[in-house]
Amino acid sequence: MSVKVIKRQSIELMMVALLAVVPAAVLFPGAFLAAATTTALHIESRLEVRLEEVLSIGSLDDDALFMWAGVAVDSDGFVYVTDAMDYSLKKFDPSGRLVKRTGRKGQGPGEFLAPRFLAASCSYLFATDQSLTGIQMFDKDLEFVSRIPFNRPIADIAAISENTLAVIPFSLGGSGTIVLLDAQGRVLKEIQYAEPEKKLSIFNFADLEIDPSGDILLAYSFRDRIEKWSPSGQRIWSRQLLDREDVKEKRIAQFTVPSDVMYKTITSDSSGRIYVLSGSLTDHPSRDVFILDQDGGPLATLILPEPSHCIYIDGHDFLYSRANEGVTVKKFRVVFSGPQN
Repeated sequence: MSVKVIKRQSIELMMVALLAVVPAAVLFPGAFLAAATTTALHIESRLEVRLEEVLSIGSLDDDALFMWAGVAVDSDGFVYVTDAMDYSLKKFDPSGRLVKRTGRKGQGPGEFLAPRFLAASCSYLFATDQSLTGIQMFDKDLEFVSRIPFNRPIADIAAISENTLAVIPFSLGGSGTIVLLDAQGRVLKEIQYAEPEKKLSIFNFADLEIDPSGDILLAYSFRDRIEKWSPSGQRIWSRQLLDREDVKEKRIAQFTVPSDVMYKTITSDSSGRIYVLSGSLTDHPSRDVFILDQDGGPLATLILPEPSHCIYIDGHDFLYSRANEGVTVKKFRVVFSGPQN
């Protein structure tokens, strides 16, 4: 093996180590709050909105969950969760009862070292691992189907259809790219959503969502930017919600990395309303949620009861978030009042 190849592999290992900082901000939001300067939300609400809790999965008194990372819900209301501390993928029925668990610590089929993101199509679940390449594919009974080859760490993933995934990879370059690939790992298209620059690609990380019309929603982790893109690769619109410049930076070894998180998650409901979870720079870090219309116009804001690393909206428009520092998944009904147009 050449010195050049060895050096590149060493750099990539360092990048994977740096990538671990991002899920740390995601899974342990409190670690990023101390140094943050808060910014008030700049949305004038057109609607009033509140949350009504309807279900709680996992508690401090049971071992249903230890540290959930990703969540997905099917059309029948079954809830699927990756558990980062249990090296597993779990299935809960609509009442919150654990009906099946799969996975263990390892690198083989159906095994995990650091399970993270979870996406769902009508028939399949797609799970990523921070420490392993590829995407593990399971059916809804949590039976392992295949490992989809993908040789780069994954910053986020979304299912477009049964056979098509959208992936934001982590790479050494400074650009931001969405890769569309099929269930065999073949690249169908690459969409460059951020221009190449001298900084590491971590500065262009974004959370990914497919809205009901099939368009791609992006919430940048370290830039004040929310965007909608067409599947063909055309930017439809771009918005700023915080009136902020780029986040502060810090040095880790020879690398410059961001020290704050702008936005954590973007998701949408069946009406096309867009929900964006704030990071560490608002009055209620990891709790403030911006609600936008399909064109990115402001509708309302809400405040989660507890800080969360992500939010998720299912097909029946229930909202899921984190509680008890990752031991609990909360399910809420989102209730709107006021003019709906």
